[in-house]
Amino acid sequence: MTRGIELALDVINAGGGVAGRPLELVSRDDESNPGTGLVAACELVQREEVAALIGGLDTPVSMTIVPFTPDDQDALGPQDGFVAPRG
Repeated sequence: MTRGIELALDVINAGGGVAGRPLELVSRDDESNPGTGLVAACELVQREEVAALIGGLDTPVSMTIVPFTPDDQDALGPQDGFVAPRG
């Protein structure tokens, strides 16, 4: 799944990115654990300021992350990575 996301980002970035900005994959391992997944999602949203969350692979992790997602945040899944604009 990660490789698929990387390939998609390569295509998007080769075409000029989104609104002229390239995208970058920023990922965290949720260890298939809802608590770990929530901590990772909080870190990515608050510290890394990602534009979109893509994760987690397991339903219990996804169910923990989705309610946390801010209203202006995209949540996509199930996947195992997170996408953020570069720069």
